[in-house]
Amino acid sequence: MLELQYELESKAAKWYATIDIANAFFSIPLAAECRPQFAFTWRGVQYTWNRLPQGWKHSPTICHGLIQTALEKEYDLWEGLWKKALKTVLQEIQQTPDAQDSDHNDITHDHLCGEGDLSSANEQIRLLSKSVLDKICNAAEKTFYQIPSPEIKTSYVNIKQFPSENFLQFVDRLRSQVERQVQDPVVQAELIKEMAQRNANETCRRIILSLPLDPSPSLAQMIEACTTRAELFSAPERNPGLTHPKPVAAAAPGARRQPMSSDQLQHIICHRCKRPGHFAKACPENQKPKSKNQKN
Repeated sequence: MLELQYELESKAAKWYATIDIANAFFSIPLAAECRPQFAFTWRGVQYTWNRLPQGWKHSPTICHGLIQTALEKEYDLWEGLWKKALKTVLQEIQQTPDAQDSDHNDITHDHLCGEGDLSSANEQIRLLSKSVLDKICNAAEKTFYQIPSPEIKTSYVNIKQFPSENFLQFVDRLRSQVERQVQDPVVQAELIKEMAQRNANETCRRIILSLPLDPSPSLAQMIEACTTRAELFSAPERNPGLTHPKPVAAAAPGARRQPMSSDQLQHIICHRCKRPGHFAKACPENQKPKSKNQKN
């Protein structure tokens, strides 16, 4: 990549020439105050660019191009919805001091869409104020989340953890649906936590219930607990008979129970003596001689 200094528009500006746009994205620093404008959420995690071509950092053209790459087949649908949303944005701008561009011409729909003579990123930056450019990019982002998912749309209420599913994978599936169906980030976080507790499988639900209640566990604490303790708590779920043993005759032919470790046995409470570490069938109380009253 070549670094060039030109006498263009601003003598203080530093201009760059590059052959590979991908290298430009990760080679030229983006001003820290501009990074929040490029924050976005992907599969439940928030990211932001820290390097981007200077001079393009406020450009709807760049935003437009990124979304085109991300959407692929859904791009035409997104573009139509975006341009429709920009009509509302235009009406709002016309009521503000930003109603004219830097050449003192009234801002039009083409200004916002970057079409015709305004398709150049540099021209958009020159003519439009930062607040107008922000409105264009915000409209693009909001429209992005309105695109229907190619997957079968399911209410987040019906997202349940499968018996053998990792808790983190379940939370990711749940988060994906909540973020598509709820716009408020605060409400999103509350719903994800609530539904993760409610719709967890039996193993993870028992782990979550074993956590301290005051203060209530955070989602991160639930994920950590379910990830590290799932194996310990899953034995009774895989073999329900271990918790409530049935007569041998009722067991399935050829069924064999896996031996439990001492740590796992400590979570078993005897129904006879109420002590941990063994089942009622193996309770030491069974070995004591019965009284005469019991024999009669």
